[in-house]
Amino acid sequence: MAGSALVACQSVPKRIFYINSYHPGYPASDETLRGLGENLDSRLFDLDTFFLDTKRRPDSASVAQRVSLCLAHLRSFDPDLVVVSDDDAVKYVVVPHLSGTSLPVIFCGVNWSAQSYGLSSKNVTGMLEVLPLESSLTLFSRALPWANRLAVISENSNSERRNTELLDTLYRRMGWLPSYYLVDTFDEWKAALLASQDSAELLYLPTNGALWLGCHCCPGLGT
Repeated sequence: MAGSALVACQSVPKRIFYINSYHPGYPASDETLRGLGENLDSRLFDLDTFFLDTKRRPDSASVAQRVSLCLAHLRSFDPDLVVVSDDDAVKYVVVPHLSGTSLPVIFCGVNWSAQSYGLSSKNVTGMLEVLPLESSLTLFSRALPWANRLAVISENSNSERRNTELLDTLYRRMGWLPSYYLVDTFDEWKAALLASQDSAELLYLPTNGALWLGCHCCPGLGT
C-alpha cells in the first residue's frame, strides 16, 4: 500500500512556470530554456514558459502589457515554483508581484548583484551572473601599464544601464577612466566602435545585443 501511495503521489507532476526576460531565438536565454528542458524529467515536472520580450519591446507600455499577460498566464497555470532568467523578469515581475509571497521563486542570470532589488529571502533565491572582469583588467594593466582609458560598448537595455552603475566604481578603483556607449541599433554600435578608437586604449564589449538585434530581429511574437 505504501509503495502504491508513493507512486500515486509521484504521478502528479510539479508545475514550474519559467519567465524568460527576452524572446525565442535570443541565444543566451535560449540556452537557459534548453537546459531546463533537457534536465527536468517530464514525468515529474510540467514546464510552462512565458517570454517577456523586453529586448525587442523595451518601451514602458509594451512592458506593462507583457507583464499583465504574464501574470494572467501564471495565475492560470497555478505553478508550484517560478523560475525567472535575467534582470528584467526580476525587476518587472518578481519585485512588484512575487517577492514576499508564498510562491517559491528561483532566479538566474541577474548581473553582478541582486541587492538593489530588495528581494525577500522568504521565498526568493537564485544565482548571480558574474564575469572575471577584475582579473581581466588586472592582466591588461600588467601588459600595458600606461593604458587607463576604457570604452564600454553595449546595448541600451535595463540590464546594461544597471551594469554601468554597478561597475563604474570598480573601473575607477582600478585606475581606469571609463566612457560608455549604450546603443539601440547596429548603426549606432558601428559609430561607437569608430569613436572609441581615439578615446580609449581598451575596448570592452559585454554583450552583442544591439549587434544581434540589428541583424536578426524579426516581427511576430509568441508566448
